[in-house]
Amino acid sequence: MRDDIRPHYPELVEAGDLSTALLHRSAEDGDALEFEPGQHPHSARVLSARGVVEVDLACRERSFQLGLWSRGVNLARGDTADIAEVVGICRAWEAGACLADLRAGWPLLSYTELAEAHERGNAVEVKWRMLLEDGDPHLRPLIEAALTEPRLRELFPFTSRRALLFSRCTGYPYLSVPPVVLPLGAGRYRVVGPDDTVLGEDDAAGAVAVTVAALPADCGPAVPGTAEDLKS
Repeated sequence: MRDDIRPHYPELVEAGDLSTALLHRSAEDGDALEFEPGQHPHSARVLSARGVVEVDLACRERSFQLGLWSRGVNLARGDTADIAEVVGICRAWEAGACLADLRAGWPLLSYTELAEAHERGNAVEVKWRMLLEDGDPHLRPLIEAALTEPRLRELFPFTSRRALLFSRCTGYPYLSVPPVVLPLGAGRYRVVGPDDTVLGEDDAAGAVAVTVAALPADCGPAVPGTAEDLKS
């Protein structure tokens, strides 16, 4: 263990690593938590059927930093100096507590509107709305036009380098469905297919028409999970 960390985490000095320290603490008041083996001594991944709780250590102060992950989505995060709170959150997560109940029990946790939508099962709808309301203004006419097309509306939208992309899954890593649409300025867009083939350049409505015509058959609707889940 690094010398700058040792003074803040005496239980880790005794246990040797974070996973073992959490294992010992959880076994004191119930069934021991399950951990993914082979982690860095300053990190732990607590496993359950629901997903993973990732725990990392801050270096300059005592702080256990948590991320709650399910099917490629970071649903909640927070930090605490109390290892007992870490164990309590992991147990509640494993038992299926919803995000609202988790935050009610541990106000240190925070989550987003999109995380709640993932939990409810309407992440696709909410992500489209968020891009329309808060996304790149250059893409707004394109998104408005895309929302009139059922085949695009059922895919999970995301942006990368100002381009609008579509995914068959709602978790990261995404499984992108070609084509990709890029803003050119002055209300025009370029539609790019596989191998960077330019399929057309047009206004928002025209670009959406080209995009829909180029979509693979049976590419939607987007489903929960990650690209690896769909490929397995």
